Amino acid sequence: MHTNDSASLLGDSSTALAAPGRPSTALEHSNGQWVVPQVVAPTRPGASLVGRILHSFRRHWLLILVLGGLLAAGAAPAVYYAYGPRYKSTAFLRISPQEKGIIEGPGKFIPSSPTDFDIYKGTQKQLITTRFVLLHALRGPDVKELNLDQRKSDPVTWLADELRVTFPGKAEIMEVGLVSQNAKEAQILVQAVVDAYLSQVVAVEKSQRRDRLDKLERAQIENSTRVRTRRSDLKELAERLGTTDQKALSLKQQVAMEQFNAFQRSQMQAEFELRKAKSELDTQKALLQGLDDLEISEFEVEQAIKNDLTMVKIMEELFWRKQEAEQAALRAKAGMNSPLAKNVQRELQIIKDEYSEKLKEVRQGIRQMKKTKIEEEKLKKEMEVASLTAQLAQLGKEVEEKRKQAERLSGSSVDLEMARNEIDQLESVLKNIADEKERLTIEINSPERITLAQRAELPSSYYLPSVRYVLAALAAIGGFCFPAVLILWLDVRRQRVDSLAQVRHDLGVPVAGSIPVLPTRVIRRLGSPSRRGQLWQMRLTEAVDSIAAQLHRQAVLEQTRVILVSSPASGEGKTTLATQLALSLARSGRRTALVDFDLRRPALDAVFDFPLEPGVCDVLRGEANAQQLAQPTATEGLAVITAGRWDRAAMAALANNAAGPLLEELRQEYEFIVIDTSPVLAVADTRFVSQHVDAVILSVRRDTSLAPQVEAAKEVLEAFGVKSVEAVFVGPGDTRSERDLGYEMQLQA
Repeated sequence: MHTNDSASLLGDSSTALAAPGRPSTALEHSNGQWVVPQVVAPTRPGASLVGRILHSFRRHWLLILVLGGLLAAGAAPAVYYAYGPRYKSTAFLRISPQEKGIIEGPGKFIPSSPTDFDIYKGTQKQLITTRFVLLHALRGPDVKELNLDQRKSDPVTWLADELRVTFPGKAEIMEVGLVSQNAKEAQILVQAVVDAYLSQVVAVEKSQRRDRLDKLERAQIENSTRVRTRRSDLKELAERLGTTDQKALSLKQQVAMEQFNAFQRSQMQAEFELRKAKSELDTQKALLQGLDDLEISEFEVEQAIKNDLTMVKIMEELFWRKQEAEQAALRAKAGMNSPLAKNVQRELQIIKDEYSEKLKEVRQGIRQMKKTKIEEEKLKKEMEVASLTAQLAQLGKEVEEKRKQAERLSGSSVDLEMARNEIDQLESVLKNIADEKERLTIEINSPERITLAQRAELPSSYYLPSVRYVLAALAAIGGFCFPAVLILWLDVRRQRVDSLAQVRHDLGVPVAGSIPVLPTRVIRRLGSPSRRGQLWQMRLTEAVDSIAAQLHRQAVLEQTRVILVSSPASGEGKTTLATQLALSLARSGRRTALVDFDLRRPALDAVFDFPLEPGVCDVLRGEANAQQLAQPTATEGLAVITAGRWDRAAMAALANNAAGPLLEELRQEYEFIVIDTSPVLAVADTRFVSQHVDAVILSVRRDTSLAPQVEAAKEVLEAFGVKSVEAVFVGPGDTRSERDLGYEMQLQA
């Protein structure tokens, strides 16, 4: 056999046998032929993702190893030499955890808590990497000679990323380091950053203390002048009142002030509530103005629809009309055009229009309800604002009255008390200024809290040389894994069929059996008398006979005589399967007709060396008789009808159910009719023929067939009324050895 399908069936090097789980010597003799009974494989769950990945690796392991090896061999040395040697230069700064005492006297220390010290260290770490410090460091003459502006697009950002500031062992030492391929460059940059930090941060802090001390001196002079002025005013006021006893003078004043304060608090509360009410009123007005543009949520629409009986009825009517439209569309696709289809579509459109109009009414109703609620809330707020305004006016009058009453009672005693309080506050502020001034005066002359412990040195050895090897190893691993992951991901996405159990359990397609995939080297000597050729011939014959035995049983129980053999797509072995099934049925003594219904790409004429025409196309056009075109073969009981010359007329006749009379005519003459058709998903020919057959067998080839296509083919056939759809798995079905088959050959001999 030399067709594209037969080549795809026999062109794999896998060891392929019949149905899994069958004993190697369990043979039955039927009509002069050794037939292996069909045994159902044990049930097991569908293939997991890990299993699919392993099957994908089995298919592409050589490509994965070659590409992965090439990428790994290129990536490892590239990363090794690109990374290059590294040098690390480091400088150290001493940060004291505590400050020297100021008020307690020399030699004393003010202890600081661990938390405060950690915060201080974190602050200094951030300051040394700030942009203004790094900019000042990059302006140094030694750094300019490095030409970082020409080598880096943003030297400041680069330096901030490369600089490492740490506190080893949580000690008082701050380590400032930088790793570079140039040892001298690392030393210059680290020392420049440290010098910039000391001059721009540490030294600036001391300068800021001097500025603060000057400000405190000016503030002390100003407050001293204010205290003297207020004391003079207080003395004059006391002389005018004629007493210095404040208790008697302040008794009535206290009562009046308490009343004044109470009314004043009420006035402030009323003002607050009025502002709040006006704000809420403005909010309601804004909501009312933007109500027309307010988007109604789907949740509100759904709730309104649930409470609207009319809308519910319209939705139910729309649902049933859609169902009727879909049924009409299916009948139209099946060729059963109905005059009611247009009426169904027209009524569906009317219901949709009515639904759209009603939906607009529902949205408008929701918007109107919101408008009514906002208007009610707005009216409430307007009334509340009016009430609070009147209340505030009344409180204002009462507050003014109480204030005048307090002034009449107290006279100048209020000013006397206020003057005394102001003097006390000024004296307290003056004392704080004096204390702060004394502390800063001592701090200016105290030792610095941050000092340079060690300057940056020129590194003489590599920094972490093992990193180069680790990076090179990681690059090699990544280079090897990348093509593997990509190839496996792409292959797993295609969802190829990997095993017989996947077809049966995952795809839900009954499996009639399996046939082996013959290696290419075996195909050339399949009919040779060599032992290996006979073993492979027996494997193929045994597998096909087991499927034929099942067809014999179905013919007795269910009158299954017309079998259509197809596949989801091309290249999955359907022609070889159909030919082998027909040969097996004929060898068992049944009159069998093998019909080539693959009209666009016929193959049986080349398989049996018959002329292409006349054939099936001539019968479809009404130009010939099926029985007259049947050509006998070398196998007794087997006749072949070729495809004939395909044209538009034959296609039109096939679409008009011309295949039915042809197959009925063959039923009268033959016990079995095996039909080889085109792939199910490629063209519509198989779908037209499938309406007139008893069963369909799909050829599903391991590593070639795609699971979604198998499911789609089964659904298409069932939609066209096929009662029985089974699959034949082209691939390994059991694990019997050549010794078992050799023993079976001895039994047959």
